[in-house]
Amino acid sequence: MTNDLINKGISSYNAGNYDEAITHFSQAAAQDPANPSCFSNLGSCYHMKKEYPKAINNFQKALEVDQNYTVALKSLASLYFETQRDDEALEYYQKSIALEPSDGNTYHYIGVIYTKKQIFTKEVEYFEKASLLAPTSETFNELANAYFKLFEFGKAAEYFAKASELKPTEPLYKDNLKSAIEAQGNFATDQTLLRSLQYNEKGNSYHRNKEFDQAIFYYQKAVEENTNDPVSYRNLGGSFAANTNDNGAVGAYLKAIEIDKTDTNTLNDLGCCYTRLNRFDLAVGLFEQALAIDPANTFYKQNLDYAKGQSQLTPEQINAHNEAADLNQKGTDLFSQARYQEALEYYQKSVVLNPNDANVNFNLGNALFSLGHYEECLPKIKRALELDPTNMSTLNLLGNTYTNTKHFQEAIDTFGLALALTEDAETYNNLGNCYFADHQYGVAAEFFNKAYDQNPGNEIYKANVQIALTNEKVYHGLPSEVVQEAIALNQQAMSAYDQKDFGASIILFNKYLEMLHGGRGVLLGGVPGVNPGTVIVIGGGVVGTNAAKMACGLGAKVYILDFNLNRLRYLSDVMPANCFPLMSSPATIRQLVKTADVVVGAVLIPGAKAPRLITKEMLKTMKKGAVIVDVAIDQGGCFETSKATTHSDPIYSVHGIIHYCVANMPGAVPKTSTNALTNATLPYAVEIANKGWKKAITENSEIKPGVNIAEGKVVYQGVADAFGLDCTPVDDLL
Repeated sequence: MTNDLINKGISSYNAGNYDEAITHFSQAAAQDPANPSCFSNLGSCYHMKKEYPKAINNFQKALEVDQNYTVALKSLASLYFETQRDDEALEYYQKSIALEPSDGNTYHYIGVIYTKKQIFTKEVEYFEKASLLAPTSETFNELANAYFKLFEFGKAAEYFAKASELKPTEPLYKDNLKSAIEAQGNFATDQTLLRSLQYNEKGNSYHRNKEFDQAIFYYQKAVEENTNDPVSYRNLGGSFAANTNDNGAVGAYLKAIEIDKTDTNTLNDLGCCYTRLNRFDLAVGLFEQALAIDPANTFYKQNLDYAKGQSQLTPEQINAHNEAADLNQKGTDLFSQARYQEALEYYQKSVVLNPNDANVNFNLGNALFSLGHYEECLPKIKRALELDPTNMSTLNLLGNTYTNTKHFQEAIDTFGLALALTEDAETYNNLGNCYFADHQYGVAAEFFNKAYDQNPGNEIYKANVQIALTNEKVYHGLPSEVVQEAIALNQQAMSAYDQKDFGASIILFNKYLEMLHGGRGVLLGGVPGVNPGTVIVIGGGVVGTNAAKMACGLGAKVYILDFNLNRLRYLSDVMPANCFPLMSSPATIRQLVKTADVVVGAVLIPGAKAPRLITKEMLKTMKKGAVIVDVAIDQGGCFETSKATTHSDPIYSVHGIIHYCVANMPGAVPKTSTNALTNATLPYAVEIANKGWKKAITENSEIKPGVNIAEGKVVYQGVADAFGLDCTPVDDLL
């Protein structure tokens, strides 16, 4: 029976009827949950429909059944490759070839990933294996290109020739072969060209890593070897400019233009240097030259307009603008440290000196927004938008401000303007937040899902989808005022229960930082003359807030992350000065964990599995001996390396990082936690006992959202999603 369903699913899949195929494969998986092909085929269907989260979920289910199921390994790797998640794609491709070492195609894909990473020796290694196992013209061409970048032109010519032999009608391969032969001849007679290229490549590597002094050193070596190469001079100018040495950059760019007067990028870059040096007359001339060669380039046009405007200013006005720029930069430095009030003061001074600068007006509006002064920030953001009407950041900030002031239609219109310019994940997520704040949870889920489709690696977007769908199931059809009252009551009930975890978590991570337990030997509060420890709290709910308060009380430097803007505004008002509330994002988490002595995972999606917010790769960047405490372990954990532990064996180490993941953390203080839990839940238990569950949830709207399973059926969407089960609306059972 199962095989019949799988065959029907395959037939539907091959015919392009993916929804029909999903039905067959789902039935097969229900009949035979130990068959990995059912889940893998489901994943392929969702992959074709571009529903990436569902595809990933099913491929991973297949691997949970059989971790060596290579079809799922390759499919998952392919999906990650397609969505630009190269590190994860590489992990699964390498697992695949460990099981099937004769698969040439997989070696080829790994080679492509190393091409993107610009690790040329690895490119050669994997493309060579691919060319031996599955020789194609494309693989030979990629291998030849890798050798060319390593300046092994003889090898490059050999493989370009093989590519051309397999596909003689492809002119690209013939041109590449000709270039390799010419390069081989040139460098055989002129070693200076080879050395110049090698120095340039080293300079490029240092520049990419922002080691600009080293980059400048090697670019200077390159121009010494080949004084007629405009690329070397342009690279040198770029590193000088990045190193805030505009005078040095001007000299290098002038040399490059002397050799090649038609390079618009160099003309533009030199114009930008002159602009920063207040030589606007020279900048105007260069931007005009660049536009004459490339008249369609809007970036050059913007630079020209700005330089012309500045060139008409008096020396006094120029000095005022320079002073405004300095004040703006000081404000930006403070803003990046979440010191919003201090930043605001610098931005206010800056906008007085330069009221027509879009960036200054935006920064002032952003600081007011971050302090929760939404009405005050509106005119500043609108002014910034007048000055730069296509700026995505300004449009998103204006939309978020309208959301926070409950002008939902204005917010929707503003986000619509942003999406008309660029369909990006952040704007879709902001639009979802707008609909969510207006209690339109079904519509919110659609936009959160669009954000996640564009960025499948973002766990915050994934969590937003789950929360919106859950709320849609629970509150569907209820009047808005009833929904608001129910949400408020539910949060009050949950807060008493959640408070049981926070005290234990803060005490524990202070304990396990001690050298005795393998920790870093850091005292969180520091001592006079010694920096305090750094604590990162992910999640600004009851648990996270109280953990942050206690860490602040110990004297630590605390960052608390949340994706709810209203919650962040509240935290900014109530938390001590050594606590910095920040918007949660993968990039923010990735950056902060490098500095952390302690990370507390305190995320909550009611009734659903916790999102994985710290990956194995992030863990490798943390300081050895740091401690992570996963308060969300009861819901599966919010760290990729989390696994439930017990009070008798509470900790373990991964990559030198101590993990505390006790599933029943409050059990360490059973009297306090039992009293807290009983106080919060006993009234509901008594009501259910007296009335029966059906009558209780009918008469008390607070109890209804708490029903997870009834009469053998899952009735809570979050639980159903976490375990891949069907959800039955609880109203169907009444």
